[in-house]
Amino acid sequence: MEGSLFEIRHADPLPQRWLYPLLAALVVLYLVIGIQFALKTPLWQVPDEPAHVNYALHIARTGTLPILRPGDYDAAYLEAIKAAKFPPDMSVASIRYEFHQPPAYYLLGGALLRALVPDVQTPNPPPYVLERAVHTLRLLSLVLSVGILLFAFATARVLFPQLPSVALAVVACIAFIPQHVAMMTGANNDALAELMLALFLWLLTLHTYTPPAADGSRWLGRGVILGLILLTKTTIYAPALLALVAFHVLRAWPGKGQNARWRAEGKAFLLEVLVALFLASPFFLHNVRAYGWPDVLGWQRHAQVVAGQMTPGEYIAQNGKTAYAHRAVTWTFRSFWGQFGWMGVLMDARIYKGLMYLTALLFVGIGIFLAHGCRPRFERVLLRRKSTAVECLIEEQHNALGVLSAAAVGTWIAYVGYNLSYLQHQGRYLFTGLVPLAIISLPGIWILLEPKRAAKAMWVTALLGWGALLLALGDVGPVDRWDALSLFGMAFWFGFAKRFPRLRPLWLLLPFLSLALLDVWALYAYIIPMLTR
Repeated sequence: MEGSLFEIRHADPLPQRWLYPLLAALVVLYLVIGIQFALKTPLWQVPDEPAHVNYALHIARTGTLPILRPGDYDAAYLEAIKAAKFPPDMSVASIRYEFHQPPAYYLLGGALLRALVPDVQTPNPPPYVLERAVHTLRLLSLVLSVGILLFAFATARVLFPQLPSVALAVVACIAFIPQHVAMMTGANNDALAELMLALFLWLLTLHTYTPPAADGSRWLGRGVILGLILLTKTTIYAPALLALVAFHVLRAWPGKGQNARWRAEGKAFLLEVLVALFLASPFFLHNVRAYGWPDVLGWQRHAQVVAGQMTPGEYIAQNGKTAYAHRAVTWTFRSFWGQFGWMGVLMDARIYKGLMYLTALLFVGIGIFLAHGCRPRFERVLLRRKSTAVECLIEEQHNALGVLSAAAVGTWIAYVGYNLSYLQHQGRYLFTGLVPLAIISLPGIWILLEPKRAAKAMWVTALLGWGALLLALGDVGPVDRWDALSLFGMAFWFGFAKRFPRLRPLWLLLPFLSLALLDVWALYAYIIPMLTR
């Protein structure tokens, strides 16, 4: 596939023959780290893990979907068992508040448990059987999460076929975030949910390169994947649906014959939704029978069962709006990068300081990419003026980026919506936006590592580092020497990129490969020591 002007301008020196061996090396490294997380993280010390495991156990034992009932969430008992670090004499059997979740992961898990751990079908299996069951489900999640990396890679390759380094960096960025590793190796439905969304985004990206007239029956494949999404997890509904809407709107928007295009895209969207609803209808009918109309998703029953959870209104009434805003920002940031167990294990504050600058780098990357790749479209469509900038991206790339952006917006809508009901500032709920974040930010960082720009960035970060050091020495504000150290580290990174431009693929990967080291440190320095009884 030929590259766009953007890819020609920002050429990649990485030989294509190295691409797949390097991808395999990243996946192997991820699996080595993931297996350690799955087997060494103390039992039940992933958020909501007992409730997810009990769902899979119910299916393994009965072959039927469970029903969420009053008493499945005992807040006092849950806090007590967490505080005691889940001792063997405190059973997790009564922790069942995830029984309303869509069933896809639990059907897979239940079938796997029946095949590999048949003793779980006994009424009161001994502790070692439960431990094997948990480890089996954790390893299932890990295997599923490899698919996320592969579909993210494939999406980046479709978008930027001449930038293989960007595709590899997308994989590394998603793979090695410590909190993401912890969640992808827990017994829960998060890995399958992210996998289905990554598959859907790859499919939509691929189909943006198909002319609408040649779309044929591709709507059926999109509808089937959307139906599987409905059967996997409700938190991916918003990003998937918004991405699908954006896909059809962007295909109908340009060119002549708009009315015919709108009708064709509207028809395809309707067919996709109908296929999806048909596939998900047995689960929805189960909920209506169990909880009554109109509780199709079981949310009303869930709200009744978990009544008593802290709400934003209650927190603000007790602590004020300023404290709420501070908690929302700090908890979301820390729990996105690494806040382990049931959100009770923090890493050293100095680590979060470095991660703050990595976060800033990702957002700078988004800004640079939008400025270099999307400025003409932005000026023409949104500002209604003729752009003086050269159009670097082709139409299909613009449309695919619009689809990914819509999915990212859907992730934020789901996160904010959940936090309007409950106090749940957990950055892990933003992981459904990781694929768009990586694919949109990393081309900008790739541009920033070009020799001339890297030289400018080196001087800027070095000057900021000296400023931070002076403020730290003067004990002015919240700045300390770790801010200076982080900025000096970035200056050296940019300096190496300037000095050794042919190694730019390595410099792009380096920040995210360093997260792999942090993964191992987090597991052995924080998770195991602080969560083991």
